[in-house]
Amino acid sequence: NDAKPKGVKKESAVRRELCQVLTKGTAANADVDATYLLAVTEDVETGSIGVCYVDAQTAAFSFGECVDDEHHSCLRTLLAQLRPAEVVIDATKISREAHALLRRAVPPNQLSALPAAAWWAPAAARREVGGYFDDGAAGGGGNQKWPDALAAAAEEGGKETKPLGLAAVGGCVSYLRRLLLDRQTVPLGNFTTWTPSDGVEATAAVRARTPVEAPPPPPPT
Repeated sequence: NDAKPKGVKKESAVRRELCQVLTKGTAANADVDATYLLAVTEDVETGSIGVCYVDAQTAAFSFGECVDDEHHSCLRTLLAQLRPAEVVIDATKISREAHALLRRAVPPNQLSALPAAAWWAPAAARREVGGYFDDGAAGGGGNQKWPDALAAAAEEGGKETKPLGLAAVGGCVSYLRRLLLDRQTVPLGNFTTWTPSDGVEATAAVRARTPVEAPPPPPPT
């Protein structure tokens, strides 16, 4: 310790600052190949879901959206594939059925419901996530541009725009920021697009478009 002038009392305690908070879904585990934190939002009216998941081992993000069916087949398949260690949901935009499904997928203390203020909508996600890159905007000309998948999803009016997927990214990154883990993961720019497997989305879309036929009239008596 540096010498102190006479009469000046030396500090008896070392100042400590919180560096990061590790949870079950953000702490790397050497015993498994991947440890996933999954963020989920939903458009209840259209039956669509937006998801974003990050592997704590590699800081690799995947995100996207799909039209799900009444059985939440897309979500069920994703949960079976990932087996996430932790789930974060949009508390204001999740159906009772999806909430129950996600609650059963992880232990009770590994499901967090974020309020609206902590879950960035697409516009806020575009702005906040853009701040992690030098150009600060999708498609800009800075030294470190947006990752291609993220830039395409964030482009307003673009063919590959994914508002629900982008909102899921917003929820995931917002949660990581609360844990002080965002600066270690997001600027690496490791973002890819998630698409439902096994044709689940196509099946769900067909079911959503198929009108329900009225039952035949009873036979005459």
